[in-house]
Amino acid sequence: MTLLPGSGSRDDPAVSRGTRVLFALGPDPDALPGLLERQRDLLLLCRGRRIRTVRPENLHVTLAFLGDRTDEEIAGLITAARNIALPQAPIRARTGDVLALPHLERPRVVALELLSDGTIEHLAVQVAERTEAIGNRERRPFLAHLTLVRMNGGQLRPGAVEPMLVPLTTFALLASLTGPSGVRYEPLWSAELCAGDPVRAGISSLPTRSRTS
Repeated sequence: MTLLPGSGSRDDPAVSRGTRVLFALGPDPDALPGLLERQRDLLLLCRGRRIRTVRPENLHVTLAFLGDRTDEEIAGLITAARNIALPQAPIRARTGDVLALPHLERPRVVALELLSDGTIEHLAVQVAERTEAIGNRERRPFLAHLTLVRMNGGQLRPGAVEPMLVPLTTFALLASLTGPSGVRYEPLWSAELCAGDPVRAGISSLPTRSRTS
């Protein structure tokens, strides 16, 4: 098994503890133009100097953030992912309220609530149950949302954006990778939410990792 750069022994404080990973749902690419319109609307509600938009390719719905993981732990997470009962069709979600997270006074992200028939929440429960033995460190109450804007020290004026349907078409274990151009997400394992076989990325094909200090 090939280790990613920096995913060496946990006893060595000079090296990273692994690859930062999360389980997430991905929106249908056809929904991206509409989401980018909502992103522009949200920018009009934001006030501050350090405001940046989330790139289209980075849009996702986090089901569970699992932190830094070794290759061995990632293999266990992929096994867990294969045992999750996935919907056999895209999840029909729609956007709801504008959210300032973690709280309105000092928001770090501006997001849109995502509403479904409970399928998103059910998947989040399955992920939590399947990864508990591996050490799921997510302790925050689950809230289905799609982050569109990131900010630091800014303010969000009250407002709303026009709701839209957002089909969610992929379920994936993503690596969160940081480089000179910012954060990017690459799938370590993914499955389409439709009838058929999932698309798999094995440990041997894990992406090369780069981190900024």
